[in-house]
Amino acid sequence: MTAFGQYLPLTITRHVEPLDFIFKSDDEGPMPQHLRETIDEAYGRYLKFIATPEREVEWIAYHPTKGLVKTVAVDQLFYIQAVKGKSRLILIVGRNLHVETHGELANYDDTSLLKVNRGLVINPANVVELDTKNRRVYFDQDHIVACDISFRHLKELRKHLNEDVMK
Repeated sequence: MTAFGQYLPLTITRHVEPLDFIFKSDDEGPMPQHLRETIDEAYGRYLKFIATPEREVEWIAYHPTKGLVKTVAVDQLFYIQAVKGKSRLILIVGRNLHVETHGELANYDDTSLLKVNRGLVINPANVVELDTKNRRVYFDQDHIVACDISFRHLKELRKHLNEDVMK
């Protein structure tokens, strides 16, 4: 809740992920009702979270700024890519996540992530479609989020995806 509307873009660009952005006002208008609805939504999400069966969630940590560590669940992750021409800069892309941060791709070499070319590891669990002719992998139905696959790693990726289909 704030009286400073100019901080809304800053909140979004820093990936704070607010539940809502409520403006304070002098009148007793819709603000108290809006606040109650937001608290009810947060409480409903909390109840849904504690009601889900326990499952082992794998997390990956990254450092968006010096001294700050954030985590993302691997099942929400699409890919991690080394930024070309930039030393030790990586791009992390996932559901509602698109972050450039300092790091090395070797730090994210994980058993659940699969290396598909020299500067890219993907999460094969989130692959929607594999185009073997053009050597591209897609993470959504609209073909907006996509990555190129090297010829050398194509066979391994195809094998890995076929194993996942068989399960």
